[in-house]
Amino acid sequence: MQNHAIDIVTRRLDDLEGKVRFRATASLVCLVILVVVTLAVLQRVQAQGWAPKTIRSERFELVDSNGRTKLDITSAADGTPRPVLLGKDGKARISLMLDGCDSPIIQLSDAAGRHQLSLDVREGIGPAIALRDTERDSGVMLTSDRTGVAALGFIGEHARSQIELGINPDGSVAFKLYDKEGKVVFSAPQAAKDAP
Repeated sequence: MQNHAIDIVTRRLDDLEGKVRFRATASLVCLVILVVVTLAVLQRVQAQGWAPKTIRSERFELVDSNGRTKLDITSAADGTPRPVLLGKDGKARISLMLDGCDSPIIQLSDAAGRHQLSLDVREGIGPAIALRDTERDSGVMLTSDRTGVAALGFIGEHARSQIELGINPDGSVAFKLYDKEGKVVFSAPQAAKDAP
């Protein structure tokens, strides 16, 4: 009787082992078929150009692992692109833009947006570098235009020129000092031929 019970258990274990092997083999075969079919479909999709080569959107946000936006690329109402890199506080720190004439502008800002460094090349005007305090609307500007004029300007509160130093295309120098109201208090033009 004991041998009969052992035989029954052994047969059941053998039967169960066979079923497990069959199911494992069948599962493995199905997995291999699925992988082969998936690879074939992907290869066909790529060959026929179904995979997108370009992502099109009006706005794109790159976020960090916490979901905070770090790069915001938008299209302004006039269609010009504007990528902005944001600081830890979510405020714009570096902005790239094109003005209405497609002139490039790069702007670096502090966290408060008060102090800025701007680099731009204006169409028909030329390049400029500006260090600005946006709260007082003051700063320093260095410019050069296509005619050969180069200038350095110190701008006081409310965007009033205070000091201007320039070199004209003919080599003459221009120097002006302004009062608080923006009136010229000193001017020193010096032609190149009169220079010592």
